[in-house]
Amino acid sequence: MKEKDKWIQTELGWERWCIRCEDYWPPDFFNRKGDGLHSYCRACMTERKRELRADAQRKRTMIHEKSYDLHGRILPPESRG
Repeated sequence: MKEKDKWIQTELGWERWCIRCEDYWPPDFFNRKGDGLHSYCRACMTERKRELRADAQRKRTMIHEKSYDLHGRILPPESRG
């Protein structure tokens, strides 16, 4: 997206482009990032964080399941995997 396309003037005022949902929103729909605004709107940011947390939980679960046997004993490194 070109720099000039990030902002548009509408009858409601200035609006910013969200690169995730691909829609224009008023600036107060975006979180601050440094001296500007984030490229995701707040709704998309919340959704993305939720996805990242779910992915991290799945990875932790996979590591946990591969590291322990059915009785909760830690498996030696050569039998993991």
